[in-house]
Amino acid sequence: MKRARYVIMLMILTTYSGVRAEEMTTLTLADAVRRAEEWSLSLKKNAVDLNTARTANQNIWAEFFPSISAGAGLRHSIIPPSSAGGAPNISLSAGLSLQLNAGLPAAIKLIRLAYETAMFDYEQSRQQLELAVTKQFYTIITEQHNLSILKEKQAQTSRQLQRDRARFENGLLSELNYHLSRLSNESAKLDMNRALSNWAETTEQFQSTLGFESGEQIHFEGALAVERVEIDGEYLIARYLPVRPDIVNARRNLERLRLTESRQSLSSRAPSLSLSTSWSASALAPSSDSLSAGVSVNIPVEAWLPGTKSWQTVRSARANTEKAELDLEEAMRSAKMSVRSLCANINNSWNSIETGRLRVEIAESAYAMAERGFSQGTVEFLEMETARNSLSEARLQLLREELSYKLMTLDLAAALNIAADKLSAKD
Repeated sequence: MKRARYVIMLMILTTYSGVRAEEMTTLTLADAVRRAEEWSLSLKKNAVDLNTARTANQNIWAEFFPSISAGAGLRHSIIPPSSAGGAPNISLSAGLSLQLNAGLPAAIKLIRLAYETAMFDYEQSRQQLELAVTKQFYTIITEQHNLSILKEKQAQTSRQLQRDRARFENGLLSELNYHLSRLSNESAKLDMNRALSNWAETTEQFQSTLGFESGEQIHFEGALAVERVEIDGEYLIARYLPVRPDIVNARRNLERLRLTESRQSLSSRAPSLSLSTSWSASALAPSSDSLSAGVSVNIPVEAWLPGTKSWQTVRSARANTEKAELDLEEAMRSAKMSVRSLCANINNSWNSIETGRLRVEIAESAYAMAERGFSQGTVEFLEMETARNSLSEARLQLLREELSYKLMTLDLAAALNIAADKLSAKD
């Protein structure tokens, strides 16, 4: 693990020094999503469930398929009658029965609903995986930008140290300011090394989830493009809340329980029709071959009697349906609160981005003036150092705000089960 992390850090240093190995793999967001889908064991298990549900849906006829049985027997008497000559008696039989009840239509709908639910669950799993990969990818891209900022800061302190060394050797700079310049340079190197270590650990974990070998050199290609999204929370709730994943799941669960209740009630209380036929033959007595058919109607009584087990089962199914109705209502309330909260946070986050951009502009001007004043001897070193640190912090804070804004818009789009570019679109 340490060796792999060392390789990744070495690759990062090589990349940021302007030299890139020819064998380095370039990874875009689309490539990362594709590899994650191919590598995800969870998604593969969802695919297995989907195939199982599809098979059941494609073979609805199995619900009507009769029960078929066949049998053969061999009988030999220990003390056989003289007329039988001691020969064994071979018999063959076959039977067919079909039972029809009023719960079959509900059973068929349950099978189709299970298939639709499996398709929805698979698609949701795929979208959740894509969301997780996208958020991680943008986080890594942001960390790359952070490294660029820290590298620039280190370059500034290094250039300043070179100038200060020359001035110190010529007697134009005090020993204190020279040592402060050295300390500033070493501190910048330390910040850079810490950031590299964290970046290496993050990217190593991410590459592992995408199926890359440990230590494989990957260059993440992309940009964190952040633009303001005009969001109307109430419009989004009215337009897209019905397709929100948890609402869809709650609605499907309610439908499933209603069908289960209907099936249970009809199976327990409605009459059922049974059709059967059987045939049997004997090798020793061909005249005894028989073919019979029967029709019977079963009228249940127990489920109509209060307090019986069948009656309690029907009531329990009804209680589950009532709870599912309440779950759906609770999910609707929770979803509205969640969407409103996300929309408010996104709008507030944009205000922070605008403030952050203004801070960067001011910090850049302040540092330029401080650096110029220090070279002219009108500004102390600590003042220039403060201005430099403020500039780096302002840039890093702006990147964090932009990443937070991007991730929140992705979360909101995922919560509404729509593409991010539809958040500001209105019909």
